[in-house]
Amino acid sequence: MSSRLFDWISKLDFRQIVTLAVVIALIMFALASFSIWMLVQHETPEKEVEVETPKVVPQIVVKKVVVANVTIAPKTILKEEMLTVKDFLEDSVPPGAFSNVSELVGKPTKVAVNANEVITTQKIFDNVNQIGFVGTIPPDCRAVSVNVNDITGVAGFAKPGDRVDVMLVERNEGVATTSVLLQDVLLLSINQNMGVNKNSEDDSSTKAIDNPSLATLALRPEEGMKLISASKIGEIYLMLRPFQAWTEYSVGEEYTMKSIKAKVAETPAPTEEKPKEVEKKEPEIEQPKIEILYGDDIEKETEKKFAPSAESKSTPENVVDS
Repeated sequence: MSSRLFDWISKLDFRQIVTLAVVIALIMFALASFSIWMLVQHETPEKEVEVETPKVVPQIVVKKVVVANVTIAPKTILKEEMLTVKDFLEDSVPPGAFSNVSELVGKPTKVAVNANEVITTQKIFDNVNQIGFVGTIPPDCRAVSVNVNDITGVAGFAKPGDRVDVMLVERNEGVATTSVLLQDVLLLSINQNMGVNKNSEDDSSTKAIDNPSLATLALRPEEGMKLISASKIGEIYLMLRPFQAWTEYSVGEEYTMKSIKAKVAETPAPTEEKPKEVEKKEPEIEQPKIEILYGDDIEKETEKKFAPSAESKSTPENVVDS
């Protein structure tokens, strides 16, 4: 077949050969263009008509945040005048920030907060009990400790949070007087224990504290001074109150007990004084005087002694013969 094609081409003249070459070149060009078009269509899908959208300008979001109005010290109860609200960009607000002042009023601070500083949950306590022991003291009271033992401390059954009555016992020469010093007092701690450890397996609400030695009470200042003074003149006893006490004592009520065996020094009853008797003195006996007489003196004295008196002269019965 190739020989026939060669023979056919050899019979063509120059004009026919040029025309045939042009036709073949056109056909080859058409085939190459078609192949390239198909290849491009297979690799790149048809482009969608892009619709231009208007550009959106990002809006600035402002958020209200509570900040400190003044410098606040640690463990300070927040008040409304200490706080203020300011506008912050949303991106610059720290996590845990507050947007309302009322959410922070009454809560204590953990750390110092500077003025214009954002207050977050990491800088405050949820309530005053989280502060520690001082958070358990009522605002109008102070903590006062007294010595107790197994007897005066209710055998260790009094626990932090219980309420007790305080008694004073005074002893004086066989006489003991017990008086109601304070009543319905909050017991803050005993033996430096602020409460019961809930994680311990041995804890029990009825278990006694071994060897109680210190009891800390919440007292108003004047009550604290009264207790401190009383502890110097007598022994302090605690009386554990029930959950709901039915009766109350009057403060200052006393009960005195005298010992039967001891000799109590009693003041004697007053007696009427008797008039003192005048002592009678016995008459003194005059001792006779002895005189020594000489010569004529003896005769004169003898005459005087034996001479009759005036009375004897008038009475003849008394006449003595010489």
